Amino acid sequence: MIDGPERLCQDRLDRLLHSLSRIESRMNEGFGEREEVIRNCILALLANEHVYLIGPPGTAKSLIIRTFSGFFEHISLYETLLHGDSHLSDLLVPTLSGKSLLSCQIVFLDEVFRAPRDLLLGLLSFMNERRFYHPDPVPVPLMSLFGASNQSPSPADGLEAFYDRFTYRCILRPMESRERFFQMIFQSGDFWERMTDGYEDGGFLPDFFSLIPGLARMRLPWEAETRDGLFELRRSLGNEGVFISDRRWKKVVLAATVNALYEGASSVLPNHLSGLKNVLWSYPTEIRPIERILSSYR
Repeated sequence: MIDGPERLCQDRLDRLLHSLSRIESRMNEGFGEREEVIRNCILALLANEHVYLIGPPGTAKSLIIRTFSGFFEHISLYETLLHGDSHLSDLLVPTLSGKSLLSCQIVFLDEVFRAPRDLLLGLLSFMNERRFYHPDPVPVPLMSLFGASNQSPSPADGLEAFYDRFTYRCILRPMESRERFFQMIFQSGDFWERMTDGYEDGGFLPDFFSLIPGLARMRLPWEAETRDGLFELRRSLGNEGVFISDRRWKKVVLAATVNALYEGASSVLPNHLSGLKNVLWSYPTEIRPIERILSSYR
């Protein structure tokens, strides 16, 4: 099924994907109208990529990341709230629990775009190379970095390189469903903390770490019609004024491949392009034309 530098044992891979699917189902039961965000968190972890969450306060951005990371006993979370006076050195100081930016597999930076520009640009090699220069390069165990904010950067901020490191970008909005709204406001305060309780795969797969690097470098075959569809997608987006760099198209290919892998496919099919919305947009105004174009791939 998979060719690549490291062939993965199929039963281990199947077990991993099954466990992630169960986590997704369990989270969808507890979080209303957050299916797209939850799926993107899982795909990002599989792809060794990063996620940006944007939405007004109180839309469960932080809670989703804490709950998601809580399913993995062997993965640690480093979380911090950034602000205008934050310094990169602050992130290197261990917390009371002994965690720091350099020691955890999942990193969550809340209010990420309130941080000074120098701090964010100082994280580029950390996110891209999994190395932190201090001043010599230090390898880090980072799998995925999650950033959250209620505002996106503007081109004038000079943060395009940092923003581009977030392969997945998700918008969270206040709940619209009456049923989900009442479910949310009447839940007990510890409901989400108990979501991972009794989860029999909670510490699942001690060899999870050995699987992830192979997945990030995997190669599923792309059908000829999927390649044609990708090129047509590029043309259609250009006609709508949506520009995507060649570097980001490589991320698009990775994201489509991970879509296929997570769905248990043996090759990348045209319908696996339909779930790429949150990999393609840079600014919210681009979402509607992207959705319209992708609807033809379902």
